[in-house]
Amino acid sequence: MDLVVNIVDRTPIPTILVDASYVIRHANGPAASVLGHDEETLRQRSVIDFVHPDDRERAVSDLRRLLAGGSRGETAEYRVGGVGDTWATVSVVATSLSGRDRVSGVLLFGRDITEQQTRVEALTYMAMTDPVTGLGNRRWLEDHLVRILETGRPIVIAMVDLDNFRRVNDWLGFTAGDAVLAAAARALSASAPSSASVSHLGGDSFVIVMYEADVDRACAQVRDSLRRLAETRLLLGTDLQISATAGIAIRNDASTAESLVRDADAALARAKVKARTDLTVFTDEMRSELVERAALEGDLRHAVARDELELHVQPVVRLSDGELMGGEALLRWRRRGGEWIDPASFIAVAEETGAILDIGRWAFERAVQAVLSGRIPRISVNVSPRQLLDSRWVGQVEETLRHQGVSPELLAFEITETAAVENFEVAADRLGALRSIGCHVGLDDFGTGHSSLGYLRRLPLDFLKLDRDLTADVDRERRAARIIESVVDLAHALSLQVIAEGVEREPQRLSLVVAGCDLGQGWLFGHPTPA
Repeated sequence: MDLVVNIVDRTPIPTILVDASYVIRHANGPAASVLGHDEETLRQRSVIDFVHPDDRERAVSDLRRLLAGGSRGETAEYRVGGVGDTWATVSVVATSLSGRDRVSGVLLFGRDITEQQTRVEALTYMAMTDPVTGLGNRRWLEDHLVRILETGRPIVIAMVDLDNFRRVNDWLGFTAGDAVLAAAARALSASAPSSASVSHLGGDSFVIVMYEADVDRACAQVRDSLRRLAETRLLLGTDLQISATAGIAIRNDASTAESLVRDADAALARAKVKARTDLTVFTDEMRSELVERAALEGDLRHAVARDELELHVQPVVRLSDGELMGGEALLRWRRRGGEWIDPASFIAVAEETGAILDIGRWAFERAVQAVLSGRIPRISVNVSPRQLLDSRWVGQVEETLRHQGVSPELLAFEITETAAVENFEVAADRLGALRSIGCHVGLDDFGTGHSSLGYLRRLPLDFLKLDRDLTADVDRERRAARIIESVVDLAHALSLQVIAEGVEREPQRLSLVVAGCDLGQGWLFGHPTPA
């Protein structure tokens, strides 16, 4: 034993000799320094007394295994100390000492890794925490959900998305946006149940994880959080009120961290589509729709290569005498198996996935071929928001017209009000570039979006298309007719031609003529037919 003590004293690293009862028989100076006591105080006390309470059970188990003849050279980390609330983290290598037919003690060699551990914890905190809100980030949420799912506890998660947050960044700047996110984080954290966790998924999306089996109670708690958000106001040059929408997903036997977040996101998307719905709960019906949506996306990506798309054209006529003036190119998709897919459905999917870029280019090339056939005086093509944002798009249009030898005057391009307003500067630039090469450009579905006179003045336009919601009752309601007349007068004052959509009845056509509309399209003049 004296030899062992001599070795312990000469070792420059913290070293402790304990007997089979865990009692310290000898400790060198470095060990005493780490534990915060002198060497005499340490002797005859149990080494377990100096281990953090949360680590003691593990330490006893490790020592018991070594004293029973377990493997040597094992490494473990413990928090040790015992002076006040100060604890050091040490990495310990333990080896057992054998006597006559038994293990007589254990040598503990320690290395103080407190500073290293502090740095690791700081880096981990930074990696797991959103700097703007101070909440756990996406990575933290994924780890948190994985740990909860392993316990088998019932959980409900709610994805909360701030309404119109992009406008805050666009109008007031990112500093104001950060202030809104921080305020939303405080409101959600304050209103969530004490056992719940709130994290910031990114952008303007937050996730509340509730240990709850009762869905109705969970919905009530989320609605309370949304109400608290609505009561939050910020003065950032203007009076801002925060509102939000939520989607809720409930754990089932097949749930994973990824599937729970995905389901909550799908429910959120459904809530945003429904007017005046603050939250929606994910259902089996939505799951079926997601599966169908995934299949639709996969097939749509190959629709051009498989020659499944068709370009149809609906005639545009002069309202006063019915003379054919042109047509609008409309996409149709006959999916594998012969099923016709509703354009509103597949075009929205194409826009979200980015497939619209290839599809839009295909449609434009077919529209050019339709004009070359000589059967139609001019053709208009719809422009998606993704195409509008693509810096290569105008160049591709110009190159196709040059290569096909088509006069730009025979092509018109339509953009929706919403796309124009949300990407105003880009829209103005792209439309101006199209007009500069000789193409016509117009605003589609006028009257359904933001309808600002300011952007009508600033956008380079040749025509307006009145949405069918505006024109539907022009022959039945005097007020509807007055609105049409006012819009037409405004458009003509700006030198814009007016095209009425949804013309289906002769009295409707006559009323539009009286209102001053120039052109019209609708079933009265012809359904869309293959180009």
